[in-house]
Amino acid sequence: MALAGIGINPAVFMKSYQLDPSPKWIGQVVNSDSNETHSVDQAAFELTEGVISLRLADGLSQFTKDLAFEFHVGHALAQVLQVEDRLELRRDGSGEWTYWVVRNDVLVIGVGNLRGKYGSNFEIHWREKNRETPKKESQSRSDTINRLFMFNGYAHAVVQLADQRFELKDHEEVFPGSYYVKCLHLGSGGMPGRSPRIGILTTSQLEIRDAFGGYFLFEDHLSKRFMEIYSELFDTFADPQKRNQWPAEEYEKEHKGRLRELELRVGELYLAFGLRPPQSRWG
Repeated sequence: MALAGIGINPAVFMKSYQLDPSPKWIGQVVNSDSNETHSVDQAAFELTEGVISLRLADGLSQFTKDLAFEFHVGHALAQVLQVEDRLELRRDGSGEWTYWVVRNDVLVIGVGNLRGKYGSNFEIHWREKNRETPKKESQSRSDTINRLFMFNGYAHAVVQLADQRFELKDHEEVFPGSYYVKCLHLGSGGMPGRSPRIGILTTSQLEIRDAFGGYFLFEDHLSKRFMEIYSELFDTFADPQKRNQWPAEEYEKEHKGRLRELELRVGELYLAFGLRPPQSRWG
């Protein structure tokens, strides 16, 4: 059960890659702060069919003794991982995930709200859009909240790669040598807002690059199709006048039926891309 508002920061050591009964990575979950390992029956990690399944044990989360998450990452991550790699994971308060792998001081792969230095090859920063500066500095709670609401996103991502510097806006990408960098989106202001995301891959293998970039195209397509399907199923159904004409029990039954239809049709999009659909919420 993925709970909104919970920020966590575990890490995973890749232990093995299994082919039977289906290809999957098995990992050992550790506490990022202490590097304390947890046995498989306490905490578990699997990556299969483009989906990460993560179960955290007591000591990795102060919220519960059994906190489970599942989220899609596409196929490229499984293709670049190696046994003994350390996969860093971070989930922010809005429920968005960031992950990265640094191997031999080189950022091999990273996706999400990356910022700062990763290995010896990458440094990422986000340049804020221009905004008005408060007339006076104040530490009051109200002024702090006002400044949060004034934030309206980022103008571009700044990526430093050795002696090369790139400034990327939404959906812009570059291919310097064996690297692939794409600004997925620049985030949004207000509360809760949306974190900026960037994707970085280090490989000369074209099939892995295609899988990496292809998943981002799939995310864009999925977002567009979700809104189209949702509109088709719920725009007229949500009309207040029509809603009042339905008996309460009949309306609730129809509403759940349309949610199941939405879930089914979105699941078909995942299957068409070769990904396991999200877990069903409506049966």
